[in-house]
Amino acid sequence: SNDFSCEFENGKVNVIIGPSGAGKTTLLRILCGELQPDKGSVSVAKGSRIGYVRQINHEVTDRLVEDVLKDAYRVAIEKGKELEKLHDRMETVSAAKYDEVLRSFEAAGGYDWEAEYARIANGLNIPPEMRARRFDSLSGGEQTRVNLARMIMEKTDILLLDEPTNHLDM
Repeated sequence: SNDFSCEFENGKVNVIIGPSGAGKTTLLRILCGELQPDKGSVSVAKGSRIGYVRQINHEVTDRLVEDVLKDAYRVAIEKGKELEKLHDRMETVSAAKYDEVLRSFEAAGGYDWEAEYARIANGLNIPPEMRARRFDSLSGGEQTRVNLARMIMEKTDILLLDEPTNHLDM
């Protein structure tokens, strides 16, 4: 069909089903902003974060799985390191500067990110041994699980899964 309209409600799971070549992946790419529609528009609630886990992973990286996952906590990790540096020079740092960095650290989940990271990784069956491997050494299903975990860690409001595998039943 040339005309398409839909509305996704908060907290609901929506499934798009259709034959191969019907445009399901194209629709998801439009919804996440990767592609622009030929006509019409896509409206998303202001401040909403969209995560997109692709059917085929296009990310080629020799980075460790752990580093790929920790990208979700980049701000908390950076602010934590900054706090450590400031703490080492407490006598020369203004209280205002320290409080500013501390607030940023806390807002980014600074005290809780490690526990959340472990809970989500373990919940999606990404054990420490897998986290120590290179991302590009994983199977396609394992890469999908890692990407899904990262999207959950990033606290996306809208999560788009393009042909999720049966490995994601959990």
